[in-house]
Amino acid sequence: MSNKIKLFLYDDEGLTFEYVIKSLSDVFGWSIYQSEQIALIVHYNGKALLKEGTQDEIEKYKDLISKTRLIVK
Repeated sequence: MSNKIKLFLYDDEGLTFEYVIKSLSDVFGWSIYQSEQIALIVHYNGKALLKEGTQDEIEKYKDLISKTRLIVK
């Protein structure tokens, strides 16, 4: 049984909502509506949980996100 790792998206004042929404949709395959909801959570709370999974799963998403300017940890 492996431990679950969490991947969070953090707020970045320099990126537009449109860019963040499109990036999330492209990386995770979410609808525009789902991606917009995450963008709003980040805007109002400073961060949002994107994914929870194994180390390998999270590393895969981190690699994909590294092609964007989104801040994840």
